[in-house]
Amino acid sequence: MQTLKQQIKDKSIKGVYIFFGEETYVRDTYITRVIKSVFGDEEQAMNLDIFTSDIKDISRITDAMDTLPFLAPHRLVIVKDLGILKKKGQAKAKGIVEAIERMPESTILVIAEQSIEKTTDLYKKIKSCGQIIDFKPLNEQDLAIVIANQLSRAKLQIDKPTAIYIIQYVGADLSLIYQEIEKLIGYKLGQDIITKKDVEICCTKSIENKIFDLVDAIGRKNKSHAIRLYHDLILAKEIPLHILYMITRQFRINLQCALLHKKKKNEKELATLIKVPAFVVSKSLNQTRHFSIKQLKKALNDCLKVEMQFKTGAMAQELAVELLIIEYST
Repeated sequence: MQTLKQQIKDKSIKGVYIFFGEETYVRDTYITRVIKSVFGDEEQAMNLDIFTSDIKDISRITDAMDTLPFLAPHRLVIVKDLGILKKKGQAKAKGIVEAIERMPESTILVIAEQSIEKTTDLYKKIKSCGQIIDFKPLNEQDLAIVIANQLSRAKLQIDKPTAIYIIQYVGADLSLIYQEIEKLIGYKLGQDIITKKDVEICCTKSIENKIFDLVDAIGRKNKSHAIRLYHDLILAKEIPLHILYMITRQFRINLQCALLHKKKKNEKELATLIKVPAFVVSKSLNQTRHFSIKQLKKALNDCLKVEMQFKTGAMAQELAVELLIIEYST
């Protein structure tokens, strides 16, 4: 990553790159920075080709790679989310592998994917002659720094616990965090300090957090609160099938946390193994105190049964989820 940053700064981008990872917001930000580093405004119009997942004819990509730039030193070809760095996309990638062999030095190729398989021919080829950048999800501490930096540009201050509260309230998706920061800046313009109350007034609570609260109410056997939270989700136009999916997900995270915690895994290890942020693990471990492992396994099985009721039309979706919530919160 440091090499890429220096190349962008020095305007020395060249050759072939793979940008991959779950943090697509940061990935796409760096693609924009690469474009600005390579081109002036007039050069960009004639020498930038961007191909996305809706492209049908791969030869258009290889043609662009073969084409010399027009009145500029470089042609930049960006290929986004085509799945060509996975085994099932190897047939599509074959022509690109061959085109890299003959690509003129004036061409810069950036292939951006969310996930990759390192055994593919295209990955091996680029590893041998280009650069591979992994855009890993930012951890809680890094996200808190991003939040503080963004707010400081608007002359607003935030302490670390409040910055972390924003992450826990709206989720760890960086693009959503930026949206919520803009709301806070608009709300607090001309003032000094962001508080937790400001976050609760301005920001939209993530669906994951709403579902966490719902499952928490279920675990605490607070039936009336659980039903009220469910009705709030319905009023917010969340579809019952998606609510069921999210409840199932939370039960699954709780079960994974409970089982791995019994094996003496710490929170950092749990977060890596389950592939969720550390603060989700911390909250879920607290939530598991309200459920036995046997109850969590049964809950997952019952969620599957409700899903089958959806698919067979045996019961109305909204009612089926409500009955599940009532059963486990009573």
